[in-house]
Amino acid sequence: MSTATDWLTAVGTVGAFFSGGWLLVLDNRRSRRTEAAARDTEAAAREVERRAQADSVACWIEWTPVLKDGEPTGFTERVAKVRNNSDLPIYHVALGYFDYATGEFLQISRQGMMGPVVTLTARLPELQSGRVTLSVEFRDRHQTYWTRDGVGNLVEGRLITDAFNRLPPRDVARGLHNEGARPSDGGQRGPQP
Repeated sequence: MSTATDWLTAVGTVGAFFSGGWLLVLDNRRSRRTEAAARDTEAAAREVERRAQADSVACWIEWTPVLKDGEPTGFTERVAKVRNNSDLPIYHVALGYFDYATGEFLQISRQGMMGPVVTLTARLPELQSGRVTLSVEFRDRHQTYWTRDGVGNLVEGRLITDAFNRLPPRDVARGLHNEGARPSDGGQRGPQP
């Protein structure tokens, strides 16, 4: 009888050894997955922080009434608007648009710096078609260049500058109007090279 007991004890010991080893392997796998998830979460948090200022910049086109001597004329014009809603300035701001009728990418204006929580406006020229896509390019506090288009896409890089390097630039700037400007500077910002 002691032989059967010895055999059962030996089988139980070996089974416990293998079960413990298997549990150790499973725990090791789970630990690696947890560490990888923590690294992914940290990387995602760093990316969110890196993009935070760029995510606060938007551009769009509005139709505004044309005024003559302060009175509405009954006509409207297209106005491009850029809003920096972050608490820090952005730099090397370039505003441009793609005209689908001509296939041209045209620059509206350049601005060296745009202050925090400010909206800039620029009149769009008369266009052959009503279909245009507006884009704004800028540099954030991390020295990263970004381009935001009028439908909300944010891309890292200098897409407007790249487009002007490929095509002969045609500046149709009428200047940017800084809606957050002090009265002493008249709110006017001219185009910058």
